[in-house]
Amino acid sequence: MRHETQQDIVVRELEVHDSVADLTAVINLAYSAMMAQGWNMTGSYQGVETTLERIAKGTCLVAIQQSQIIGTAMLTTMFDEGDPELYKSPGAGVLGQFAVHPEFQ
Repeated sequence: MRHETQQDIVVRELEVHDSVADLTAVINLAYSAMMAQGWNMTGSYQGVETTLERIAKGTCLVAIQQSQIIGTAMLTTMFDEGDPELYKSPGAGVLGQFAVHPEFQ
């Protein structure tokens, strides 16, 4: 049995009961500071549809604290025609879309 304290953070794969809308909100918040600095960061404005498209291409990891999504990273293993050839090598993957809610950065 595990006792959860306020400091406990669990990292796990996204599960069907997790809210993709909440996940998208965390991504938007995490990337908004970079957008404010002039970077063109899709994560700052992407919608649920884009989040779902990215999830479908690999494994979405989430950081959970007290049942709330506070962070994420995406391991992409499926690539599009225009992606670099190196990405398409057997066994290759790209870890990206790192996002941590600003209150936890």
